[in-house]
Amino acid sequence: MAMNAGVESAFNVGMVFHLVGTLVAGAVWAIGHFTRLGLRAARGVDAASTVLICASFSLMAGAFGVTHLVLATDPMHALFIGLLACGDVLLSRAVALPSTPGRTIGISAAGMLPMVGATAYVFAHPAVTGPTPDGGFIDVVSWSVAAVAMAAVTSRVIFGLQAEVSKIRQLGQYTLEEKIDEGGMGVVYRARHALLRRPTAIKLLAPERAGEDNIHRFEREVQLTAELSHPSTVAVFDYGRTPEGVFYYAMESLDGINLEQLVRTDGAQPPGRVVHILQQVAGALAEAHDIGLVHRDVKPANIILCERGGMPDVAKVVDFGPGQTRRDLGG
Repeated sequence: MAMNAGVESAFNVGMVFHLVGTLVAGAVWAIGHFTRLGLRAARGVDAASTVLICASFSLMAGAFGVTHLVLATDPMHALFIGLLACGDVLLSRAVALPSTPGRTIGISAAGMLPMVGATAYVFAHPAVTGPTPDGGFIDVVSWSVAAVAMAAVTSRVIFGLQAEVSKIRQLGQYTLEEKIDEGGMGVVYRARHALLRRPTAIKLLAPERAGEDNIHRFEREVQLTAELSHPSTVAVFDYGRTPEGVFYYAMESLDGINLEQLVRTDGAQPPGRVVHILQQVAGALAEAHDIGLVHRDVKPANIILCERGGMPDVAKVVDFGPGQTRRDLGG
């Protein structure tokens, strides 16, 4: 009866350690979600919480390993549960908090050390009659090293991807801020110029999404559009390619409502207003046609009403791409 009480007590201690690890993980999530930490504090929480969670799960495995409840007579069952839990913690950290491979290896190795200590404790316990301690110990150490290596590789890949994204988010003097639109061939971001304060939008067209032929067509159309000066044509400020081959162009940012939204919400418009808008649109299209640029997607959704210089109902014709030149059409 006394032996059963001791086993039950040990089993309960294991559950307590499991609960501690879960609570720490939940606390870390809450800190990250509801607070703003400085870089040094965030790095400290990252390292301390990873080691503490892994230590809790390692102690859980150690407590389970010296009991024979549910886990049969082989303590390796309990130790592999701890290895699985610690490995999940390290991989989750590598995905959610990418860092340099060196830092990941250091934190992950520190997190797995308690697992090695728990293994030594289990094999030294007199109640354990499982496999030989040497073979089991080598297994745990090998899997611990593998977990650290997998976390390091994961962190390196994600950290590298973030570095590439950071490069793309800085295009010369422009910094990409917020994605405002996305289509099948590109993404539009609100952007900020390092010196100028004019509202700017940047469209990125990646070759793997749009195809090289379409990229070349867009590049030609942007060059032609940059020559246009009609007030109802979206002004193009700059264009080019990133070192990674992504074509982009910077244009004026528009804040307004398109005609499709206007009619859907307010219904038919007064004739005078309609004529005023269509005169602007016709003027923009006529200038584009004069230099050989044909807009093949003229529709209410591509006509935006803005306010410029305190004047309302300034129409802007957008999305010439995928338009075509008259040469494309055989003209």
